[in-house]
Amino acid sequence: MERNQHLDEPVVSCEVCGNDDLQPVLNLGKHPLCDDLVPMGDTRVCEEYPIEILFC
Repeated sequence: MERNQHLDEPVVSCEVCGNDDLQPVLNLGKHPLCDDLVPMGDTRVCEEYPIEILFC
């Protein structure tokens, strides 16, 4: 499976209709990817990405 290479690029237009007038609706802050699990006791720190819901 090929990873999406654009995970850290900001969304500048709607992926459905292409509209570039996006309005922020909900900012959930920064979170690691859902499958980036670190075992207890491991000192590794997950990379975090901003999660924000936008409306076009």
